[in-house]
Amino acid sequence: MRLGVFGDIRSKGRFLTRINRVFWGLVIMLVLMACSSAEGEQTPPSATSNNSIESTASPSQVSTVQSTPSPVPTIQPSLTPTLSISPYLINSTPEAVTLSGWYIHVQYIRAFRDAIWLSDQRFALAGDAGAYLYEISSSPLNITKTDWVQAEHIAYNLVIKPDGQFIAFDDGEAVQLWDIASKHTTSTLRGHSQQVVSLAYSPKGTFLATSSIDKEVKLWDGTSLRNIASIKKIPDWILALAFSPDESTLAGGSGDGSLTLWDPSNGNELWSIQAHQGEIYALQFTTDGSTIITGGADGFIRFWGIFEQGTQNEFYCDCVSVTAMELSHDGKILAWGGLDGLIRIWDMESQRLLTVLTGHDGVILSVRFNPADTALVSTGSEGKAKLWDLSLLK
Repeated sequence: MRLGVFGDIRSKGRFLTRINRVFWGLVIMLVLMACSSAEGEQTPPSATSNNSIESTASPSQVSTVQSTPSPVPTIQPSLTPTLSISPYLINSTPEAVTLSGWYIHVQYIRAFRDAIWLSDQRFALAGDAGAYLYEISSSPLNITKTDWVQAEHIAYNLVIKPDGQFIAFDDGEAVQLWDIASKHTTSTLRGHSQQVVSLAYSPKGTFLATSSIDKEVKLWDGTSLRNIASIKKIPDWILALAFSPDESTLAGGSGDGSLTLWDPSNGNELWSIQAHQGEIYALQFTTDGSTIITGGADGFIRFWGIFEQGTQNEFYCDCVSVTAMELSHDGKILAWGGLDGLIRIWDMESQRLLTVLTGHDGVILSVRFNPADTALVSTGSEGKAKLWDLSLLK
């Protein structure tokens, strides 16, 4: 689920509560800064930075890793946006080429909500009235919109079937499947009674999972598209879904902060735990399937052992709320974005922050690695998608 769903249709009460907390937190911070200034104490710029994270916790023990104040890592020139795509603006800058996407009536919030890669040179973006496909050319570096998959409603989520045959995206209460080769919508999955908020294909394409505001999770056969199971009586919306590498487990992150695991073959619950104070916007299994990584509205990223049913490690991400997150295909790099509009790149082996990507002016809605893990595409609530060159991090 992308935060765009929360921003467009989630209960305003919960959102306003978080805004109030952030507002009063800023007020208190400003008062403390004023008091400190009055006493003649000056804080060096490096001591006020909250963008650097150092972790010394062992993966085998429960620990809380607080951020270590230090300067933000220097962003290498290649890590500035190489391309920036906007649905309604043309605004070239020295470090980014901004291309016009499409024009929608002003009543819509114009933004790309999600992204997926079809190959190292092709990706798709979810937004107003459907999904949009783009192709990257290298000489000179440029981008071209090649297809538009039309939908009746705003598309918030995109997933691609692992065999590369279909793109699936939400279209209100339904899910559309678009055949990449024929460039036609071939199937429409119906069964939810309200807006679909999350989609996930299993790694081999055996299952497709969907969740909705109706507080149900539905499991579909990846080939026949028949409904295998419907998981009901869920306390809150399931905002994020992910399958284990062996397809034996489906994990769901809820609006009430709970993490639940199910057997995808029948929908039976395996276990559930309170994982965060507030919504879980993102989750993913590690490449070996032993751990689930969750990112929550409480600003924490946590690592959960599948067999221990408890946290192995956690750290506060200094971004107010984790709104998007993805682990690279090789499992070596974790990228996440938050309410502060920054994208952080974390080394899983050394447990250190590699760099911070700046360029978005709004909440980060999605971060996606290309198949080779050499590039990242991100989307923000300000309406732009950005392409990042990560080759120097390899």
